[in-house]
Amino acid sequence: MKKLLIILVLFFSIKHIHSNNGLVNIKNFGIISIGNGHEYLGKHNWKLSFKIKDSLHLFEINSKENQKFIYFNLSKNLSSNQLNYLAENTVEYIVKKNNKNIFLKEHLMSFQPQNLFVILRMENKEKLNTKGKVLDSYAVEYKGDYYYLLRSILDNKLLCWYVIKNSKIVNIHTEFNNVNHQKTGRITVTNFKNDQPEFTFEYLNNSDKKIITLGENFKLISYISSKKTVLPKSTENIKYLEYRGYIYNQQKNNG
Repeated sequence: MKKLLIILVLFFSIKHIHSNNGLVNIKNFGIISIGNGHEYLGKHNWKLSFKIKDSLHLFEINSKENQKFIYFNLSKNLSSNQLNYLAENTVEYIVKKNNKNIFLKEHLMSFQPQNLFVILRMENKEKLNTKGKVLDSYAVEYKGDYYYLLRSILDNKLLCWYVIKNSKIVNIHTEFNNVNHQKTGRITVTNFKNDQPEFTFEYLNNSDKKIITLGENFKLISYISSKKTVLPKSTENIKYLEYRGYIYNQQKNNG
């Protein structure tokens, strides 16, 4: 009878953990979210724990009645060395709700955009209404459409970035041509908003840095300085959690 009772307790404990797996999600860039953004979580205590080497890390959040999701941003809370460890080692993550285990999963954290986009150095042959001297042009193919990022400079004073879908300009961004801005920098193809490709790059102005994401009729700009990091208010939505992880990860990688 005692053995049967132990088996039943284990069975229902495992069933309880699996039934809550949909509530907790491990996302890219060190994000672990709780909730689906539609249903209220209610007032509860949530604890996340995991080990890095022999050190136990514990984070805690108290959700409010009107919250539909909460999240742990490990890119913000951990050091670059600790994040590198999570990227190179499978780690067991445990989430407790009111001190009861509801989620347990071994996972290798990813800090790279999860898409198959290939960026090419390519010019758009169409006649476009762009301004200034073209500096460089890149392209990504997606479902038969070509998305271009074209960079130009106007009167050696103004840098212009154009996002072009096939032959139509769908986004523009401008910055003053600062001497500290790198003339060439890494362009990362991201898809934070949806499946369509976006172009994410840096603009340097003195000691401050902007991380700019441009897509089709879509723009995000975050600011990183030695004193603080500022993200767009719109990224507090559940669908932009990976973006928030990405920005803090870039802050750690670039000091």
